Amino acid sequence: MPIRVALVLALLGVNACRWGHRSLYAGASVEQFDRYYKVRHGTRSVFEFCEGRFFPMPDAFSGFCFAVAADPTVMLPGTVLTFPSAGVETFLWQIRAPARQLTTSVQGNMTIEEVSRSAIVARLAARAVTPDDKWWQWEHSGTIRFPVELVAGDSRQEPF
Repeated sequence: MPIRVALVLALLGVNACRWGHRSLYAGASVEQFDRYYKVRHGTRSVFEFCEGRFFPMPDAFSGFCFAVAADPTVMLPGTVLTFPSAGVETFLWQIRAPARQLTTSVQGNMTIEEVSRSAIVARLAARAVTPDDKWWQWEHSGTIRFPVELVAGDSRQEPF
């Protein structure tokens, strides 16, 4: 590989941009579409956790958004939300530009660790159930702080 090509690839790798978003929406719901979902006004609590990265070139973008919708009365320290289970819905939206996928087949649990007026801290251990499709495998384990947010307007635009 010529040194110029290697230098350009190295600079692109260093300059990858990352983004992330974590929110808890009280009084919300999740509306599912063909290849994405939207958080709307409703009666549940929705935890949303998103991450992604992109390079300054076409179709060099990947990321995910994971949402858990549950009854707001279970938001107490020590509560374990297991999914799949009755009353707990999960949504995993993934993009590997230009392809996108939405699945509700996620297994795992989320343990509420701390609750305050401004945020909930929870420990998440989840993975997508994709036995035959390695392209869309996803797994996350760690502690996440979910700041309390208001549900945005009711726009029907597809993300990205």
